[in-house]
Amino acid sequence: MLGISLLSLSLGDLQFCLSLDLHPSPVSSFHIWLGHLSMILFAAHTVGFIIYWAITNQMALVLALLLIMFS
Repeated sequence: MLGISLLSLSLGDLQFCLSLDLHPSPVSSFHIWLGHLSMILFAAHTVGFIIYWAITNQMALVLALLLIMFS
């Protein structure tokens, strides 16, 4: 089922859904929810790294480097 979700879907792709005995509405819904889940995981991963950098004082080093580069 995961392989099916990685394929691009369009609303007019009825032949693909019928060949797998799937209805277009649940497949589109599954595709949308998989996109939401991947965005939540990406955001949580990013926030986790920002917290880690702040705790280990790497954030100050990166910000100082950026200030030097863009000044």
